[in-house]
Amino acid sequence: MFKIPELERSLSASDHDTRCSDSSAVADAQLDFHVENNIASSLTFTVKGIFTKCLKPGARFLPLGFTSKDFVSRDQFMCRKRVYTKPMDFDISEGKKTHGNAFEIAHFRPNIGLAPLFWHNDQKIPGGQTTAMGYRAILFQSVEHYQALEENPDFQDNFKNIDYMDSPSFGEQVIVEGCDSTQLAIGDIFAVEGGPTVSTLVIEITSPRKPCFHVNKKHGTAMGPKGIQRHTLTYGLAGWFTSVIVAGELRDGMRLVRIKHPNPKWTLSYISKKMFGEASKRNHTLCKAEWLGGKKELEELINLPQLGEYEWKEDAKQLLKKWDENSEITTATTGTSGTMNAVRKNPISSFIGALQILLLARTGFDIIVTIVVLGYFVFIAVDKSSSQVILMEENST
Repeated sequence: MFKIPELERSLSASDHDTRCSDSSAVADAQLDFHVENNIASSLTFTVKGIFTKCLKPGARFLPLGFTSKDFVSRDQFMCRKRVYTKPMDFDISEGKKTHGNAFEIAHFRPNIGLAPLFWHNDQKIPGGQTTAMGYRAILFQSVEHYQALEENPDFQDNFKNIDYMDSPSFGEQVIVEGCDSTQLAIGDIFAVEGGPTVSTLVIEITSPRKPCFHVNKKHGTAMGPKGIQRHTLTYGLAGWFTSVIVAGELRDGMRLVRIKHPNPKWTLSYISKKMFGEASKRNHTLCKAEWLGGKKELEELINLPQLGEYEWKEDAKQLLKKWDENSEITTATTGTSGTMNAVRKNPISSFIGALQILLLARTGFDIIVTIVVLGYFVFIAVDKSSSQVILMEENST
């Protein structure tokens, strides 16, 4: 039996951010929390490293001769530095040799996570203000994911000069050991082993991390289907987000144990594969969501109360909307198996899509937009890292 502080789970999913923010109420609610089953209690992972922002140097501090091209090097993306917490197996004699008594505290709070706000939970709202996305409070990554990538022949060279325990390459805040994306599921709740006497922290998994093009830049891989962005998106290897249900501290060596496992079907790897791993060649290259399963299963995913809204639930809702629209205009039908049949494509659209894929793969640009101007297809390619834009024309007649 675990005895931990927790908010009442009867609150609706729409109250998620509110209940997470009321940490004082949570701290007072000491509830007997029974482990649901052996599956839930069997999974634990250990904190190996905690990281915070490492600011890039301003222009006036850069070396002489430093040019704008240097800003696109891997060191300029997702910069992190280690937070040196007091390890659980701390040896005072060894500690004085390394960090003395100047250990840092990594305290994670509802909504915010580890202050200050990180890019992943900092949401812009009208008026120029920002608000935290509480379901993305902490970004985790695992040693097992790094090892899988290091052992992949396609990416071995890209990890030769990366010490991820010194400078993590996925922008994460916490690296753990003992789990991978096939074992973690949406809604899993973890508490620190030993309970509140060790740490009051309680977290809930809300989504896989959907990697952006910065992951390719950081690892020096190509844009498109052969990049590490595409690979980690397909297999759910880019990390995962959690909300903070109860505030608390994390330290190196702490073990977190799974105490709730409500959606065992919806593992991080399964969701990643269903939404991004079975896409058409065009959507696969562009890292766009596509659903080839049944409508009932898509609705089941959308109705998971713990699933994060941004990127994942939003994309799933858009896929369901397209499904309904296609059904209404009979451009797509639902067969007896419940799967969406292929939509007959306009040959010109197929031609444009093929050219977009070719241009993305060959040029390494991040976006290819197509418009028609006076009988010509005009392809606009954008490289986000250098704000470079190019125009390419192709006669449409």
